[in-house]
Amino acid sequence: MTAATQRIDVIDALRGLALLGILMVNILVFATPYYATDLPDPAVRSAFDRGLYAVVTLFFETKFYLLFSFLFGYSFTLQMTAAARARTSFRPRMLRRLLGLALIGVLHAVLLYHGEILTIYALLGLVLLLAEHWDARKAWRVALALLGINALVWFVLSGLAFADPGAFAINASEELKEAHHKITGFTGPPARVIEEHWRQYRLTWPVLMALQGVNALAAFLLGFAAGKQEFFKNPGLLHRLNKLLGITLVAGLLGAVAYTFSVHGNVGAPWQVLGFALDTLTAPFLTASYVALFLLVWQQQATKLNWLAPAGRMALSNYLGQSLTCSLVFHGYGLKLIGQMSIEATIGVALCVFAVQVGWSRWWLRRFRYGPAEWVLRAVTTLKVPAMRRMEEAGA
Repeated sequence: MTAATQRIDVIDALRGLALLGILMVNILVFATPYYATDLPDPAVRSAFDRGLYAVVTLFFETKFYLLFSFLFGYSFTLQMTAAARARTSFRPRMLRRLLGLALIGVLHAVLLYHGEILTIYALLGLVLLLAEHWDARKAWRVALALLGINALVWFVLSGLAFADPGAFAINASEELKEAHHKITGFTGPPARVIEEHWRQYRLTWPVLMALQGVNALAAFLLGFAAGKQEFFKNPGLLHRLNKLLGITLVAGLLGAVAYTFSVHGNVGAPWQVLGFALDTLTAPFLTASYVALFLLVWQQQATKLNWLAPAGRMALSNYLGQSLTCSLVFHGYGLKLIGQMSIEATIGVALCVFAVQVGWSRWWLRRFRYGPAEWVLRAVTTLKVPAMRRMEEAGA
């Protein structure tokens, strides 16, 4: 394996890791209508279930969308290079790509998963276009400023919550009514499922933008800066990240513990807002620690992690495939198991789905150049029909 191939593979492998992390969180949204509420969740049936739920919150929730966002920003610089290589104007090419991503995202939201993030990525990608000519240092500064300002806003909100707890109080009866509405909608016939997704999407999209949008944009810019500095082939930058690993890991874990306690500790709305503020500030540190630890292992024994690369190379197809599979298991398209599966069983399903995706991705990429969704997005981006089958297969 050449050094160039290894550099490409490590990016794809990190995408594969991000896919697993995102699935571990998203599957809970499919599996239980009580996710992200203060109501007792019937899916939590044992101490082991409670522990698993806490582990997902501690190590996965709010961390892996940041990794995916960082890699999106990094790939932005790869698209710039691809446009230069093809001798085409970058901005129209990227606008077409973002439009294609937005259309896929809307279809994804309405048909499969209302909590999807592709439309947010497409919108924030338009903002990233404004940074096309920035140098790495400016991108780093703006990203860090965004992270700091966003955390400050949430700390101010937590102060307001402590000053007036009633204004932030959660109506349990409304939450219960909404949970029952989800069960009825998502276990109905396909038309009813789509209707419920559309209803939830209109409610969820602004919330997701408020909770994740600013940090996602900051991660875009960090990835963009890393791409400008060719981070994955810059030993100096990798060494600097490794030197900071102890600090980022401790800070990230402390914030994650506080956030997990605020989510699962039945502490009330003011403490929940404070926990989220702490997590907003520290989740990027834990995500950076994941990247550093991953790269440390990769540098020593890449083969132990390279199995993730095919799944990451087909990240869009696999992301959509995860939603399709979860829809077939939990919604009215298939088994209608929403609200009926324990946390332990749900996490088991997630691991099985990802294992199948890794094997399927390897099989697919031996025969085809792109994943199905990647092929569509590339066609929209380049305004050409890409060759799908590999040359040796096409000639067979």
